[in-house]
Amino acid sequence: MIMTRTPLLSLMRSNDLVRAKVLVRATVLMRVTALVALLLGALAAADLADIPADHRWVAQINVQAIAKGGLGEALRIRLSADEVGRKLAMLEGLTGFQPLRDLDRVTITGQGPEEERACAILRGRFDTARVTALVAILPGHAQENHRAHVIHRWNEVKDGKARFGVVAADRIVVARTADRVKAVLDVVDGQAKAIEASVLPALDPTALIVGAARDLDYWRGMKAGALVFKRMQSLGCSVVERDGALRLHLVGDATNEAAAKDLVDLGNGLLAFARLKPGKGPAKEIQNALVANAKITRNRAQITAASQFPVELVLKRLGDGSFLHGLKAVMQAAAAARTAAEAEEPAVEPAVAPAPNDSTHDAVKKPGNP
Repeated sequence: MIMTRTPLLSLMRSNDLVRAKVLVRATVLMRVTALVALLLGALAAADLADIPADHRWVAQINVQAIAKGGLGEALRIRLSADEVGRKLAMLEGLTGFQPLRDLDRVTITGQGPEEERACAILRGRFDTARVTALVAILPGHAQENHRAHVIHRWNEVKDGKARFGVVAADRIVVARTADRVKAVLDVVDGQAKAIEASVLPALDPTALIVGAARDLDYWRGMKAGALVFKRMQSLGCSVVERDGALRLHLVGDATNEAAAKDLVDLGNGLLAFARLKPGKGPAKEIQNALVANAKITRNRAQITAASQFPVELVLKRLGDGSFLHGLKAVMQAAAAARTAAEAEEPAVEPAVAPAPNDSTHDAVKKPGNP
């Protein structure tokens, strides 16, 4: 049964609203982390232990593999050099969370392409008390029990839509529906089977990021009979950092050799067209390098595509700060919320003890107070 918020929430000081604003965008932070990795390339050996057996696709970012490499060192230098470093330090102060230190893997997976059928699984080390306290003051918060787990529900500030999540010391699961969160918890608790690696394409164990999908005719934006997906059975991709370059590798199994030949011809034709019309926009150098270095081949019914681009192009993108736009917006929203809260509420003076008959202070004590 869904339970409403406790009286503790009414006693939260206005300063906690800042923390709430930061946490309500916790998914943005994870998306920033994911975007950094995606701009760089992709993930390491996939960990499928938490993924339900009926899921048909998975993308996984090995944050620690990135953090331990040359790319991670470059990121640290960039993130600590200026205002970006100060903002991340503020975030760490509020939540105790530092992505490159505390995140091991970020997994996004689903039964289908719709957001309601997907979920995000963050593996690492989390301060459950602080994160749970912040979740509890998000808009529309409620909670329900699923065996020994507490599933939280809140409304996303940006779109007002419900989100569901569970917080543990080593795992955070977030989804648009409670059913997807429960499905992951059932696997974690041994009540349901996890997906078998054999049903997905082989994943490169040396990669920074990996992705795999099966039954491709369902994919977003494509009709069931779309040319490409109708002729593909599965698809896998990975990105590795090697010799100063980020190398992308894609492998797919077509339905038969004839389909594979047609798809390779189609891919090479599209590449030829792309080379005649160079890319535009902020990522044009990366795009143009990918097109220039791309090769598509086949071995019977299996199709392989590969390309690469210099790591320095990613560092150049990091230099313009574009990938941190979302994080900047989060911090601005938090600052605005704090200003509004302080303007509307009188300051709290913790040194003054409440009067014995002060009903506003005797309902529930804050965690950690005697």
